[in-house]
Amino acid sequence: MAGIQSKHVQRSFYHIETAYSSNFRKEWMSKVSGSISWDTSNYNITAVGRPTHTLSALQWGVAFSPYASNVTRQDSFTTGANSTF
Repeated sequence: MAGIQSKHVQRSFYHIETAYSSNFRKEWMSKVSGSISWDTSNYNITAVGRPTHTLSALQWGVAFSPYASNVTRQDSFTTGANSTF
């Protein structure tokens, strides 16, 4: 019996940057998540959606307020087993 199944997926990334002019280092985590649906009879993707991006600061101290700007979120898929967030 054919049907559609869905799942929420996510992937986390660790980032670290050091300023060239000093020993000023910052670390943060970002997470990309969204949903994916597929046909259980042939495993072809039928839909992807609701991508989100979150940012978590690690050891930034009280003087800094991390933020993300110019973040574009979109989703796409082609018939078959590949999707992109």
